Amino acid sequence: MAFRLEEGELLVKPEELEVDLEVLEGLFERLGSLFVARGGEWARRLEPFLEGRSRGELERLVDAFQNKDEEGFFSLVGGEEAEVVYSLLHLSLAPFYWRMAEPVARHAPLGQVLGGTCPACGDLPVMGLIREEDGVRILECSLCGVRWGIPRLICPFCLESDQDKLGYLYAEQDRSHRVYICEGCRKYLKVTLIGGEREEEVVLPLEDLATMGLDRVAEERGYLRGCRTVFS
Repeated sequence: MAFRLEEGELLVKPEELEVDLEVLEGLFERLGSLFVARGGEWARRLEPFLEGRSRGELERLVDAFQNKDEEGFFSLVGGEEAEVVYSLLHLSLAPFYWRMAEPVARHAPLGQVLGGTCPACGDLPVMGLIREEDGVRILECSLCGVRWGIPRLICPFCLESDQDKLGYLYAEQDRSHRVYICEGCRKYLKVTLIGGEREEEVVLPLEDLATMGLDRVAEERGYLRGCRTVFS
C-alpha cells in the first residue's frame, strides 16, 4: 500500500469499501432514534426525514458521502436537517471504514505523513496525541480510526511552518492537554500528552469529550476547530 501514499492516493478508495445496506440501515435507524429521543432542536429537524426516507435515498446519500460530494449530499436531504443527517451517516458508516482501513493501514508507512486529513480514507481527525518520550505527534481519524504521525512544527491544516505563526494554549490546572493554534488559517487542534500510558490505551474520542472546555477557550479567541467532533 506504500505506493498509494507515494502517488497521493487514499489507502481506502470509495469504490473498494463494502457497505451492507441492510446493516447500515439498521445502524442509521437505531442511531437516529437515539438522536430523536434526546428531544429539542435535533429531534425536530431529524424526525421528519427518518420517517419519510427510503433505502434508495439512503444509498444515494452513501454514494455522495463516499465521493465527498457535500453539495450533492445536502441537495439530496435539503432543509435544516441536512447537517444532522450528515453527522448521523458519518457515525453509521464508521464501522465499515474501521473494518477495512485497519488491516490496510497496518502495512502502510504512516509514521510521518504531511497533512491533517486521513491517509486511509481522507476524512478529518478527531484529535491528536503526543508521545512525551519521543515527541511524535499523532492524529486519529474520526471516520476510520486510523492513526498517523505528522511533523510537530507545522500546522496540519494549512501546512504553515513559520514558528512565529504557530503556538499552543493550555489550562494551568491541566498541562496534559493542549490546543495547538495557527495564525495562518486560524484553526486549532487539541492534543493530549501521554507519558507512561501505552498509545493504544488512549481513547481519543473520550479525550475529545473530556476537553470540551479547551474548545470554548480556542473559539472565544477566534480560532476554528480543524477536526471533526465525536458527533460529526
